[in-house]
Amino acid sequence: MRLVGRSLYILVFFILVGPSLLAQNEMDTIKIIDSLNYDVQINKIFIIGNEKTKPRIIRRELALEEGQVINKSKLVGMLDWEKKKVFNLALFNTVDMVILDKSESEVDILITVSERWYIWPSLIFRPVDRNFNDWWVNRDRDLSRVNYGGSLTHHNFGGRKEKLRISLRLGFTTTVDFGYSFPYIDKEQRHGLSFLMSYNEMKTVDYNTIDHRPQQYQSEQVLRRRFTPRITYRYRDGFYNSFFARVTYDQSTVADSLNILNENYLVNGITSQKFVQFGAGFVRDTRDYQSYPLKGIYISTLISKLGMGFFDDGRDQWYSSLFVKKYMDLNKGWYLGSSAIGVLSSRQNQTWATYFRFGIENDIIRGFEAPLIESPTYIIQKNTLRKRLFQGQHDFGKLVPLKQFRKVPYAMYAKVYYDHGYADRYPNYDGSDRLTRSYLYGLGAGFDFIGSYDTVLRFEWTYNAEGDIIFAFDLKADI
Repeated sequence: MRLVGRSLYILVFFILVGPSLLAQNEMDTIKIIDSLNYDVQINKIFIIGNEKTKPRIIRRELALEEGQVINKSKLVGMLDWEKKKVFNLALFNTVDMVILDKSESEVDILITVSERWYIWPSLIFRPVDRNFNDWWVNRDRDLSRVNYGGSLTHHNFGGRKEKLRISLRLGFTTTVDFGYSFPYIDKEQRHGLSFLMSYNEMKTVDYNTIDHRPQQYQSEQVLRRRFTPRITYRYRDGFYNSFFARVTYDQSTVADSLNILNENYLVNGITSQKFVQFGAGFVRDTRDYQSYPLKGIYISTLISKLGMGFFDDGRDQWYSSLFVKKYMDLNKGWYLGSSAIGVLSSRQNQTWATYFRFGIENDIIRGFEAPLIESPTYIIQKNTLRKRLFQGQHDFGKLVPLKQFRKVPYAMYAKVYYDHGYADRYPNYDGSDRLTRSYLYGLGAGFDFIGSYDTVLRFEWTYNAEGDIIFAFDLKADI
């Protein structure tokens, strides 16, 4: 009771006195800015702690450079945002920047980074389904529906933020992946390339959907094989805008039994399909922290054509998408995030295996994690209001032998949210139409836990448009 009484006293104190303290702080801040209203020249920018990372990778993210003349108050105001830009490289646990006054007209800038652990050999043991609710509801918590194996990922190969990934998964599906990305292939650090090659075999395959629940067929023989190499080119001019273009070759073979189970599985009952896919898009990203944003905007557009008229079997499909996300700091630990997602794709002459689906990755209205909705055109709008309950960092010191894991940041947020959207349906398809052409929504509350190495744990309870209360768990930010 004594602790509760103290807590209430502190709360009442800040409610009554807080506004005057904030006003005083604002006045003090104005005085400080006025006292720094003069120009200085940046003499040197020192970087320490980057044992693996090349200095040019860090300097690429800075709007500051040696020899630059800048207003001192502007420089002070820029440091926090410059730190966040470097942190978003996802190469460091911590980033600090300080101004070192060399004289009244010259300053140095000291950047101190603490590098992450970059090489991650890991065991794979995870369900193959779309999300936790799909596995829990549609698959009856079947523990046999898991992949196991191993992977090796290097997130900073050569110290240039190049990413190497090799993965072998066995069990429910057999998958071999190899990927390598070069964020920059030129001296000016504007042009980048990435390569991905994937091969998988499946003995259990979804062949149809009934009432938004995927139907599966299982066999001792391989039912589907797929091979997909991809190359992506990216151009990044400045800090926040990038353009990309990618080419994918997709070749797959399926067993006759899938076409027997669903005569619309592939066009004309064919058992093999190959095509070339070309896509291009634009991204603008000013988020403060990409793994769990609290401020900034994210805009992404994509136009893609599946089947280019060469090296293919006649597939003709296109789609376009637009993602717009806005994050706002409302002060005093309150944050608002909103997003809108729109997808438009070919409606006519599509087969079940080529349908676009609402309910995968972030294309989900909370409360509808389990249903799978085939839709050529859909829109989703999400809103989350969150309050930071606490945040901090614990230093385990020499108790942890690897210094990259000694400091563990943490935070917890409580939130309420409202998602809604609409999905059209494919013509002449009524296998799953209960949730199409109707207003869908989910209203709920939950908690987010944030940890080191971009860890996010989400726990949510949602009341949806069908009157159900749904619990969901996820490992990525909601917006």
